[in-house]
Amino acid sequence: MANRFTHILRAPHQVSFDITNKCNLRCLHCFNSSGENDVVKNELSDEEVLSFIRSLVPMQLYNVCFCGGETLIRKDLLCKCIKELKPSGTHCSMVTNGILATDETIMELEQSGLDAIQFSLDGMEAAHDKLRNKTGVYTSVMRAIHFVINNTNLHLSIAFTPTNFNLDDFEIVYEELAQIWKNSKRVKTGDYIELRLQPLMLLGRAKNNLGIVPTDDQYRRLVQLIREREAYRYSKSIDVKWGDPIDHLIRFKDNNNFLDQAIVHANGDIVVSAYLPIVVGNINKHSLSDYWNHGLNDIWSKRVIQYLVSRMQSIHDMEELTDTIADINMDNGLSFDLMECDLDDLNLIKEVLLS
Repeated sequence: MANRFTHILRAPHQVSFDITNKCNLRCLHCFNSSGENDVVKNELSDEEVLSFIRSLVPMQLYNVCFCGGETLIRKDLLCKCIKELKPSGTHCSMVTNGILATDETIMELEQSGLDAIQFSLDGMEAAHDKLRNKTGVYTSVMRAIHFVINNTNLHLSIAFTPTNFNLDDFEIVYEELAQIWKNSKRVKTGDYIELRLQPLMLLGRAKNNLGIVPTDDQYRRLVQLIREREAYRYSKSIDVKWGDPIDHLIRFKDNNNFLDQAIVHANGDIVVSAYLPIVVGNINKHSLSDYWNHGLNDIWSKRVIQYLVSRMQSIHDMEELTDTIADINMDNGLSFDLMECDLDDLNLIKEVLLS
């Protein structure tokens, strides 16, 4: 049964768009195997990307987040996209590993209209570079973090991926960021740094590097540290957020909530969740607005989606599902077009049902 409130949203609040899946790193934990997945073979051209972005302008979205891959590989295109969106009042954010985030690039992004930027910082130098599978990455990202804090008004987020070799660095990273912020002019603005953590996703390259996954006891200790930090938040200069990557699957499958964001891959594929290998359309076939009006906003009520996400109770179930179907961003995943297929027909996934 569909959620009776789906008609309220004439468009999603947010679009997350992988502007590229090409990458200059091969991180041990990358959930979508950036740089090595099938999407990189058929990415949207610059003109196709700009056409897609222009189609979003009339939707007056709250936020568009540019993801990857490494977003700054297409820096010039990224700046053009932001400039297209800003007149409509859309908030623009992005994620990057920081290697290509020179001072000049960061300033160009802000001048284009970028509002927020997220870097990954997975511990101190030894731990961060080990997870990122390349030396010198820590130095690059710390330089970029310092520059953003001291020379821009960009809202800053930091993603910290827990592993069994970096958990002891969490408090050090927290204190280091807090000190940088405290010594900057930004401390008086009322802004703050978001420090985001979530369990390591057992997808993509992480499935081939299970030796880096924290133990349950390590996770419990980390969550306790996060709770302690949340109690005083270092004068609120650091806001620690612990996320559950399958929370949206558990909530949305019961129709207690309806879809308020759309996720588009670098080849134009529209997916139900960034963590599930289920494609429900492509922007080169129909516009995102057409998909939205044709049922994307109510996708969680469809029996095919309901069945697949009903198997999700933990991140370990995600691993099992991708083993059954395909890994994220691989061509052999489930692919339907909701404007051409009846996603209430469970025969569409008969092979999965029998597995």
